[in-house]
Amino acid sequence: MKHPIGLVRVVRLVALAALSIPCLTGCGPSDPVADVLAQRARWEVIPQNWVQDDAGTVSVSVRLAGPPKSTLGSLTVRVAVADAAGSPAGEYWHTFDLAGIERGGPVDRLIRLRDVPVIEELDIDPIYAPTEDQYTHIQELSGLTAE
Repeated sequence: MKHPIGLVRVVRLVALAALSIPCLTGCGPSDPVADVLAQRARWEVIPQNWVQDDAGTVSVSVRLAGPPKSTLGSLTVRVAVADAAGSPAGEYWHTFDLAGIERGGPVDRLIRLRDVPVIEELDIDPIYAPTEDQYTHIQELSGLTAE
């Protein structure tokens, strides 16, 4: 059975009203830092595997997946490495270019870190809630200030 045209109009009006209600209570200027952090949080960075050669270069294969209509142009991650004893052996930052990723991926990308001491552990952290000292490393936040 087809719905009467009047019912379809009522459903559309109710849906539009529901979407508009949050703006009635405060759709003031948004915080650009909070907006970028919210966009960053929608991206997943999944380490696949890694290898280190004799020259100290570490190659890390990762899978990136995000929202289909992301306006984020880049995504910076922190790569922390540890030695055989589990002690921190360094911290590296890598920025992915998201411009060529269609519909949010998923896509496989490669990170290359040079001159890394011999390591046994590797952790990739997208830093969804950065501390103030981490802001300087995150390219997407460059030039933005919180309101």
